[in-house]
Amino acid sequence: MDALLIFVVVVAVKLIDPATLVPSGIFGFIAGSRATAAARWLIIVIGAAVVTAAFAWLSWWLASQQGQRFHFGWAETAVASFLQVWLLSLAASRFRRRQTPAPAAAMPAPAAMHAPATTAAPATVPKVLYFKSSAAAFEYFCEYGRLDPLEERCLRLAIVEAGDMRSTKDGYQSVWVRVADRAGAFTSRAITAAPNVPPLKGGELVQWFAVKAEPRLAEVPRLADDPRSWWQSWIVAVFAPEMEAATGQFRVVVDYRDFAVR
Repeated sequence: MDALLIFVVVVAVKLIDPATLVPSGIFGFIAGSRATAAARWLIIVIGAAVVTAAFAWLSWWLASQQGQRFHFGWAETAVASFLQVWLLSLAASRFRRRQTPAPAAAMPAPAAMHAPATTAAPATVPKVLYFKSSAAAFEYFCEYGRLDPLEERCLRLAIVEAGDMRSTKDGYQSVWVRVADRAGAFTSRAITAAPNVPPLKGGELVQWFAVKAEPRLAEVPRLADDPRSWWQSWIVAVFAPEMEAATGQFRVVVDYRDFAVR
């Protein structure tokens, strides 16, 4: 029991040792920026091994210069280095999530895009409505679909515009979209709610999610004249131009929850 307590104390002291904390911080930052859990853990293990090996070499070199017997606490430094990289990667990951508009825990599931409610569908109405194109489906929904009030956490059907599609270094994609509305579609700048998703193309149907009203977007020339456009927004799913007549739900092609950072 005494040996275990001493071991824990030594590890705790090594956690604040700047000689290992600085290189551990570098690996922790890299690990915290990875999109997959497998890659993150691989970097954490490699980082701990590199820091331990570097510290062992430094200890050996100092001992040889001073003519002392080389002694190195392998277990304590290895455990401390692993904990340092792991804790710092968690901190980097938390910071990165706060800087992006798409926390995985808050990402909504693709919701139904409702057609007008009816008491009973005629027997001749097909179960699935197949539109000739995404543009045709969008026009139909703008005129006949049921639209949620435009407020925080509002979900709307949108269509991606071609041109000016940008990707961030973290793997997110920013695009222009036209959002369905009874008074006529409006323009919005939206970002994918998860990184490293299949690239969006112009003309695709997507689900638009209003995050927060942002009046500063009035400074963007293309958005200045329409207050409906002043929303920070995500794209949370991609739809096919196929809608179930009974529910008004478009078929989901890509659900961004499958790509969310864990």
